[in-house]
Amino acid sequence: MPFGLTNAPASFQNLGNDIFQDLLDVYAVVYLDGIMVFSKSEEEHVTYVSTVLSRLRANNLFAKASKCLFHVSSVEYLGYVVSSEGLKMDQENVQQILNWSPPRNLKALQSFLGFANFYHHFIKNYSKKISSLTDFLKKYSCFPLNEEALS
Repeated sequence: MPFGLTNAPASFQNLGNDIFQDLLDVYAVVYLDGIMVFSKSEEEHVTYVSTVLSRLRANNLFAKASKCLFHVSSVEYLGYVVSSEGLKMDQENVQQILNWSPPRNLKALQSFLGFANFYHHFIKNYSKKISSLTDFLKKYSCFPLNEEALS
């Protein structure tokens, strides 16, 4: 299915949900063309991966071997690092936030906040910490940002 079609991503997601319905959040997560299989033991993992690959084959879908990772303890998935310890921030994205040039106009500020907000649930009192920046989103705020807002 070509992804240029308007509803292609939603249709593909629905297909994945239908095929793996009984496995979702039990030992598999499906998001568009990404499937993550998780387990508590090596033996379980082999069984679960086999089941997922069998379902793909039965539905004439294929996994490209060069894009697959097997038997890893952590994986980057949708901007997070997922492991047995839970979700963590992807350090490459954190570094991008830390190296971001100070916004000099409203559009640049909106862009920065949109990117930084992705990790808001990892930062205690996030909304208080960015309040001096979000104040500049109000209708009559002026740029450039002052030192207090940038700190």
